[in-house]
Amino acid sequence: MLISKVSQLSLSFFSKSSIVATLAAMGVLAGAVPNFSVTSPHLISFGNVAFAKDFSSAEVTNYARIVMQMEPIRQAVFRDIETIIGSKPSAIPCYQSRALNALPRDARELAVNYCGRYKELIESNPVINITSFNAITRQAQSDPDLKRRIQNAMIEIQRQ
Repeated sequence: MLISKVSQLSLSFFSKSSIVATLAAMGVLAGAVPNFSVTSPHLISFGNVAFAKDFSSAEVTNYARIVMQMEPIRQAVFRDIETIIGSKPSAIPCYQSRALNALPRDARELAVNYCGRYKELIESNPVINITSFNAITRQAQSDPDLKRRIQNAMIEIQRQ
């Protein structure tokens, strides 16, 4: 009986963490992870990487950890914004003040808080900084090897 409950609990935990990792990986692959700008007054900006960088295992692992930590929050914010505006947003436009200002006040507050939490989480990480986070996000969109490394890091994090 006790073994059955422990099995159910670990299966439930594994299922939930698998779902979070899968959704987080899909977000990375789809470019749903925001880019942050240290110099931009809008918190986040998009740009192009002119060269491919070989990121360290620690950078990739910390990137994966941050994305996985934010995924449940992103999902909740998307649901809340959908309730307010009547349709699911395709992205949270943190880098576009005009797009944020176009949102209803309640939705805009949710989006700005989400962006702020993401930025704080990155800044509190001792291994990866905003510049590296942005570079990984951009490069992962066109680099299958980096995408695989991020996915593998997410799987490893789940196992821990």
